This record gives sequence, C-alpha cells and structure tokens, in this order.
Amino acid sequence: MGTGAIRVHERTGETSPLRGANTLKVIRGNLVTDLGIRKGQIEYTDRILYVGDHREFNGELVDYGESLIAPGFIDIHVHGMAGYDIMDPDPESIHQISRHLATKGVTGFLATLQTSSYKEIIKTLKHVSETETTGAKLLGSHLEGPYISPVKIGAQKQNLREPITNELDDLLWAANGGLRLVTLAPEVKGGLVAVKYLVGHGVLVSGTLMLPMRRLNTRLMPVYSFLVTAGTVCVSFIIESRVSSAQG
Repeated sequence: MGTGAIRVHERTGETSPLRGANTLKVIRGNLVTDLGIRKGQIEYTDRILYVGDHREFNGELVDYGESLIAPGFIDIHVHGMAGYDIMDPDPESIHQISRHLATKGVTGFLATLQTSSYKEIIKTLKHVSETETTGAKLLGSHLEGPYISPVKIGAQKQNLREPITNELDDLLWAANGGLRLVTLAPEVKGGLVAVKYLVGHGVLVSGTLMLPMRRLNTRLMPVYSFLVTAGTVCVSFIIESRVSSAQG
C-alpha cells in the first residue's frame, strides 16, 4: 500500500438533476488512484463528488474494509458473453451481456458487430442505438468488418466487401451517432477514402495493414493526419506492417 495522503478530488456547488439523487452515498476501502493504493472514501450522488481521505459526512455509508475500489474497465471489443450474442435481435441479449460484464468489473463497453450482410448490420446498429442497459453502460457500436482484409479475416464470416460512401452514410444513420469505432483494412479498394470519411465524422478507425514497409509511406501518406487524429490507428497499422514485412 502507498504512504502519505492521496490526492483529493472534490466537486462543489453542484446539484443533482436526478430525483432522489441528492442522498449522499459514501463507500470506503482501499482506493486505487494514480498515486497508488490508499485507504480513503468516495462520496457520490448521481456523480462522484469527492475522492480522498476519510472525513465527516452526512449520508449513507458502505465500508468495504480491505477490498480494493478501482475505476471500472472499458471494453471496446465485445461480441458477446455468457452465451449471448450482440448480433442476436432479441433485446434481452444485450441486457444480459451488460449485466454479466458488470460482474467482471466492466463499467462501459462497445457492442461489437461481426462481418455480416448489409441488412443485418444496419438492423443491429439501430438496435444497439435504441438500447439502454442497466449493468455495464453501452457506449456505442464497434463495427469489425466487413471492410477487412481476406487474409486477416480470423473467425469472421466470408462476407467481405469494399467500403463505399453511400453505405457508410447508411451505417452512420443507423447508429444515430453511436458508431464509435470501425475496424477496416485501408489497403482494400476505397479503404483510404473510407478512413478519411469516417474520421471526418468523428469515428475512430483501426485495423490491420497488409503492406510491406517500403510501400507504407506511399500508400498512407494521404491519410497520415487522419491516422494521427484517430490515436492508436497509426501505431497499430505500422506494427502490423512491420511484422508482415519481416516475415516476407
């Protein structure tokens, strides 16, 4: 365990927008923070108001003793869990996935769609956008395919196709602002245009790049700015390319 006082975070002067949420709740235990692990308490209503050392309060207390209290995990790649599938049209499937994830410490997740028919993808994106969960929070959709390389298909269905703008528009519409991440291969026909288009609409793009290093700069130079903006995309593409080049 760490020594010394933990860093105190406190919000003041805020009121809760939720009915009945003004009741202060306090949990105590060993807090996992950026400065280490230390005994402390968290005070919250509908949001966290204070993280720090023990202090006096007027509210409900739950003391977890020596148990660790840590931030929840965010899982951005969830196809299913406990026998339930994101692609299942039954609304109960996503709810069950959400509840099971919460028991594993996951507090937020992206519902990940696998390569499927255009009709099925549109239907699932709409379904996800209309669903509210009671366990781990559904943060949006992750579309893995169908715009991926046939040599990197993994366990996906053989239902690949090239990205076109009209279809991307349909996907964005169906997700209703909830399409957060798309996995695609930029070297497929229309791939670079798709990367630019999706990033321009606020969607993170990632994937695997099956190109030797000598062709990397030439092919990706037009979208370097988008890859950097997208965060880990450029790194993941370059790592994959180096591995492929070394093997070939």
